[in-house]
Amino acid sequence: MDSANLAMLIEMAKVARDAAATRAAQARVQVDQARQQLELLRGYARDYDRRSMATLSQGVDLAAQNNLRAFVGKLGHAVEVQQAEVARRESVLTQANGELLQMRTRLGSLEKLAERNEQTAQTKARRQEQRTLDEMASRIRRNTGFGSNELVTSDW
Repeated sequence: MDSANLAMLIEMAKVARDAAATRAAQARVQVDQARQQLELLRGYARDYDRRSMATLSQGVDLAAQNNLRAFVGKLGHAVEVQQAEVARRESVLTQANGELLQMRTRLGSLEKLAERNEQTAQTKARRQEQRTLDEMASRIRRNTGFGSNELVTSDW
């Protein structure tokens, strides 16, 4: 694969990874907010449940008792709805985290491929340089007579 194309793919993978990280962070915030709302509703429900018990024990009229029970029931339903919302948002967070992991893995694979391509190119360049040096040395030996098996003797 061409190094320019690979670099472009790496950049695209980084953008995808960053977008996935942003979605995961947003999903995490939404889960936290939904949990906070759930705890708030649960607190209201506990508080109104205690109030209703105290009010009912004091002997209020039937209409007030029915209104109080209906309100506590609505709070209970709101808690159930919010629990479902927390579960839905946790599911979205799980999916966002899975996507983020997938994008990180893809980016890592592309970066490793680029690294291997670079190492391969460097190895080829070193081999070519060595061949060139070997050819030059061979030419020099041939042209100067060095490297031949003949011994030069002098008659001194």
